[in-house]
Amino acid sequence: MINWKYFRLIIGTVFFLILPPSLVTEKIEKVQIYSKAVAEETKKYSDRLTQENLQTQAQELDRKAKQKLENGELKTALETLQQLLDIHTQQGVRDSGTEFYPLNISSTLYSMASIDRQLQQYQKALENYQQALEIRQQLGDTEQIAAILHNIGTVYSHLSQYPQALASFNKALKMRRQLRDTTAISRTLNKIGVIYDRQGKYPKAIEFYEEALEMAKKEKDNVNLTAILSNLGLVNSRLGRYKQAIDFYQKVIQNNPPNKAKFLTYIGAIYRHLEEFSKALKFYQQALEVYEENQDRLNIAITIDNIGVIYREQEKYSQALESHQQALVIWEELGDREGKSASVHNIGIVYRESGQYSESLEFLTHTLILDRQLENQNRERITLADIGKLLAKNDRPELAVIFYKQSVNITEKIRKDLQVLPVEEQRDYLDGTVTEIYRDLANLLLEQKRAIESHQILDLLKVQEVFEYMGGIKADDKIIGNSFEDI
Repeated sequence: MINWKYFRLIIGTVFFLILPPSLVTEKIEKVQIYSKAVAEETKKYSDRLTQENLQTQAQELDRKAKQKLENGELKTALETLQQLLDIHTQQGVRDSGTEFYPLNISSTLYSMASIDRQLQQYQKALENYQQALEIRQQLGDTEQIAAILHNIGTVYSHLSQYPQALASFNKALKMRRQLRDTTAISRTLNKIGVIYDRQGKYPKAIEFYEEALEMAKKEKDNVNLTAILSNLGLVNSRLGRYKQAIDFYQKVIQNNPPNKAKFLTYIGAIYRHLEEFSKALKFYQQALEVYEENQDRLNIAITIDNIGVIYREQEKYSQALESHQQALVIWEELGDREGKSASVHNIGIVYRESGQYSESLEFLTHTLILDRQLENQNRERITLADIGKLLAKNDRPELAVIFYKQSVNITEKIRKDLQVLPVEEQRDYLDGTVTEIYRDLANLLLEQKRAIESHQILDLLKVQEVFEYMGGIKADDKIIGNSFEDI
């Protein structure tokens, strides 16, 4: 029996051998060309499948990231966007001849930077914004370049790097003016105003706020309008222009913003500062009603505490105690130790002002323990000074000086740490409680005829009227050799 398979193989081989060499070569070349074409088509098909697969993954990750953002899961959203960025990078490498993938990469970097900013990861935010900026600059996308520069300025502002912030904002402003985007121009003008405000350059800040305000009014940009009016209220309040500040806050309230209660609180605080306590109480109570409607327990506690302070200033001590105790209950239910410390401290002050010194010392000592547990040095220095004030009232001046000096020591440590900040911000820290504490201690030392120490305390403040505090009192020879470094 003939093996036909084997027979065909022999015949084919013989036929191939008897062919002319040129014809053999031609057939081989055709086979190679065909094989190459098949390989190229196979690769194209494979690449297309890969791109389609990557695109499907990208769409799914984009959907997932948006969902996480809506749910407030910022860290998970950031991780998802990083995966999306990796895929867009792969897509860009495989198909570098289109602008589509660089746009996707830039948009993803921008979203990541925005989340970094929300998470206060400012250096990382800067890195991602800068990478997104480079891509947009290569693509010549002026609108997006301006938007990224605006956000870079915001990050620098958070980092208190004001010259860099101004440089970015000014570049963004120039581009937005060229684009005639009034809404965007107004928002950048407001940001520049904030920088000048923080630098203590209040007239310059007002100039930018007012230009921003006019544009926001034209565009009926209520969100930006609220921010600008709020900033004008704050800067006028800092300048002691309280009537103007209240007017601006009232205009904000007229727009019925979601955070209306905050501005009612601001007005209450101004009236408290002006010692118009009945008006302050009215606005605090209005704010409280809003917070209670919204079941905002955190701000309910804060506002009740503020109301307690007003009652204390009016010497309505029983009502003050009741308010602070109500706030304390809420803080404890919320597990908020900072809030608890504030209410315990306020209760201690009410007892001190009402002459109940032993109760006051108990609550202020408790506050001091909480402050130290929380490692809140600013609150600790205030509490130490308040204990000093209590002891002075209770005719224990030597002990009072010890607590005041501990307060000053902590304050000086904080001031030393603040030396990295602009001079204006360092000066702001001296306002209010710092100056008051130093002068109270200086007066207490003078009453004990410890004039050299008193002079040293005032010298720390760099006050020029130091000799007014001397009151002609001569130093006690026994303490001339004492060094202020020991306090």
